[in-house]
Amino acid sequence: MSQRPTTYRSAIITPILHRLDAGECCSIIGINGMGKTNLLQQVQRPEVRAALLPTMREPFQLVSLDANLLVRYDAWGFFEGLTEALGPLAGDQAAVVQAAHRAILAAEGSGPVALRHCAAALAALLAQMRLVIIFDEFDDLFMHLPEVVLRNLRGLRDRYKYRLMYMTFSREPLADLRDVDDWDGIEPFVELFHLGQLGLGPLAPADANHEVERFAGRHQERLDGPVRQHIVALSGGHPALLRALTHAFIGQPGLVHVAVDHLLVAAPVLRGECAKIWNGFSADEQTALQRLLMGQPLDRLQHEQLTLKRLVHAQPDAQPSLFSPLLAVAISQFCALQPAPDADGAGPSTMPPICVDQERKLVYYYGQDISAKLTGLKFRLIAHLAANYGTICEPLELARAVYSEPSLEKQADSERIITLVKRVRTLMNQAVPDEPNPLQIVRGRGVRLGL
Repeated sequence: MSQRPTTYRSAIITPILHRLDAGECCSIIGINGMGKTNLLQQVQRPEVRAALLPTMREPFQLVSLDANLLVRYDAWGFFEGLTEALGPLAGDQAAVVQAAHRAILAAEGSGPVALRHCAAALAALLAQMRLVIIFDEFDDLFMHLPEVVLRNLRGLRDRYKYRLMYMTFSREPLADLRDVDDWDGIEPFVELFHLGQLGLGPLAPADANHEVERFAGRHQERLDGPVRQHIVALSGGHPALLRALTHAFIGQPGLVHVAVDHLLVAAPVLRGECAKIWNGFSADEQTALQRLLMGQPLDRLQHEQLTLKRLVHAQPDAQPSLFSPLLAVAISQFCALQPAPDADGAGPSTMPPICVDQERKLVYYYGQDISAKLTGLKFRLIAHLAANYGTICEPLELARAVYSEPSLEKQADSERIITLVKRVRTLMNQAVPDEPNPLQIVRGRGVRLGL
């Protein structure tokens, strides 16, 4: 498969390159499935940088730190992973970087030792090159990193200003990922990205059309221009929806002429892809999107959230619209804003997404028995939320119900229950991946079960 053109994603790559070339940091924010991996690959291609920024002052190297590859989320684990990631760039400084990594491994658990040796490895490399450290999948890591690590990163940046830059990829803005009580500790690090926050939205029409051609080509198929345009229009440029629509239209060409609401029934893969996107939205985003689709005005914060991630298109003198018509219809069906056509003509189902039998300790999720996955504490959690369906339950209230300890008052107990909620939500997604998940964490308020 040929490489993408150098202009691919130029609308966001160009400002990224300008910031990095100026020695500044940047934070890329976008929802799941928007093509972050392809963007990263594109940024790392020298010919792309040369085409989009031919006046670059001094070349820079990029090193990616994948949070999923860290041994643990503490100071030692972070700097051990970062030092190891520097290895492929070391060149004639390989001995220095390797020695630093061995020293860190020999002092397992010691954050200060790991910091000093990682700093020495960075110093050796920065004497020869400018360096951009990419923090990929940064949400969970940033939420759990000790404040001292963030201060250390700010200190290293200040020591090597304009030679050491950071680029983060996250689902949410960094300032929204930590509790307000943490602000004093995280503010020096977050400040680095204040003017460099960029939203990773859908593909531009030309890029989207090229992706449809690429995907069809993998299957030795060729779609004509009007069909490609139809796919691009329905998807709104969302890469995952582009692939799903292309796959569906290759397999069933007649679907091109089917109305969107019926298309979601005729091609379940499309409904499933829309459900994955919907499940990836936060509770606040889901609320904002429902208001948008019902024609209700958005408040300032809701509008800013959706605009940053390029999820809405501005309309002159009118309500903004969701970027994808296909996703808009799917969300309307998920939330019963409009009925979904039934494949057998029997009408839409009114069965609730989750049913709990307290007496027999049974849980049915979209008609599937998932009781074996939700035992003990997990069952108590779902049972309490089901008894309060549609209501936001505070974390401490849930903790008291789940752990049968009415006197629980500590913040740690709230954090423990949120961790359990995330685990249960993952189990539900694994059991029924192609339907909207009704279990939601409402930031700053609690947990809700209900679409």
